[in-house]
Amino acid sequence: MPSPLSLGNLTYFVTTYYGTPFDVYVSGVSADGVPTTTNISAQHEFYVLPYTEVRDQTIDAGLTYNAFLKNDVIVGNVTLINDVLENVTIVGHVTIANSNVTSITVKDGSVNIVNSHVLSITAINSSVSLVDTSAKYVNLTSSTISLVNSKVINIYPSLPKVTISSPAPNSNVTGTLTISYSVTGNDISSVKIFLNGELLTTSSSTSGSYTINTASYPDGTYNITVEAVQTDGLSNSTSVLVNFANQVSSLSTQLHSYVSAINSSISSTSSSLNNRLSTVQSYALVGIILAVIGIIIGGIALVRRR
Repeated sequence: MPSPLSLGNLTYFVTTYYGTPFDVYVSGVSADGVPTTTNISAQHEFYVLPYTEVRDQTIDAGLTYNAFLKNDVIVGNVTLINDVLENVTIVGHVTIANSNVTSITVKDGSVNIVNSHVLSITAINSSVSLVDTSAKYVNLTSSTISLVNSKVINIYPSLPKVTISSPAPNSNVTGTLTISYSVTGNDISSVKIFLNGELLTTSSSTSGSYTINTASYPDGTYNITVEAVQTDGLSNSTSVLVNFANQVSSLSTQLHSYVSAINSSISSTSSSLNNRLSTVQSYALVGIILAVIGIIIGGIALVRRR
């Protein structure tokens, strides 16, 4: 087997064996001090894919494949595939694919990392693009980063915090609506306000407000989003749902008007009936008085005849 001490009798530094997996047999003492058995039934075959170690070198062109790069400097346009990178500095424009990256520093250059796992990236005056890649630590100085189906766990500067102070979530609004926001964070380049994904306005202020006329939109539930964008291209946002209810409010006003008119009509009708009832009662009283007077007169006349 080849090694840093000896190329062995099957070296992968020649064309014939480069990149070819080896059949490996392991024997010796196990971790608990028990020697491995030599019984043929205990044999297990596995493969080792050799990597070419490139240490303390400057790489300025070409394509590496199945290489272990340590303490190297990469300049120019270089593509790295199926490699392992540790403490590598990138000054040029580099594409890294299907690789494991322990730590890289990008200075005045760009790196495009595809389908890889990254522990640490430091970028200075550079651009970083991650595609189908996970990264644990990213430190950006005067640099930008773009993510496509990728995940970054820790990033500096940290993402901004966005707060919407008005309107309140799930509130019913009519007429003029004022959207008020505040943003805290570093290197904020712009603040954007969206209504159902449609851009309403862009501002450079980290606090402010924007007014819309809700009557210009159909009634319904709307998503208001405020997004803060950093100079590195990363952004953070927060959203609230509100209900535009102008038509409902209009119907409610009309219904209230109708109810008021009906109540007024009922009151007027009741007053008229009361007046008529009072008149009828007066006529009845007069009739009773006249009847009593008639009885009295009749009684007097009867007495006189006797």
